Amino acid sequence: MKLGRLACHVAETSQFAAAVANTDSMDFAKGDYKMIDASGRKQLLEAFDKLAAEARAAIAALKEEDMWKPWSLLFDGKPVMTMPKAGVLRTAMMNHMIHHRGQLSVYLRLTGTPVPSIYGPSADEGNM
Repeated sequence: MKLGRLACHVAETSQFAAAVANTDSMDFAKGDYKMIDASGRKQLLEAFDKLAAEARAAIAALKEEDMWKPWSLLFDGKPVMTMPKAGVLRTAMMNHMIHHRGQLSVYLRLTGTPVPSIYGPSADEGNM
């Protein structure tokens, strides 16, 4: 992915968590997943903040028993993956976002852009 598309993908990935919490499936072929196309940093951060807040609220509203209900990722009505919502949130959503945040931090480093805190202060923040 190019840097801009990757940054948008990191910002939009939280909508996946809200979909898992609020539905029983998502069909990629039917446009259930909406890609964002931010024109700049401000728009990108606004989209990230909005979608992350929606994801947090949706996950917080889940009951314990809801976490074990099956959830399916579909493509044109055919299941690609089915597992409990808790597993989807951890393996498919969180690991996916972690992977792409790592890619994004490499892009930032390669372009000479200071890398922000991810798991604590980065060397670019001068707190080391």
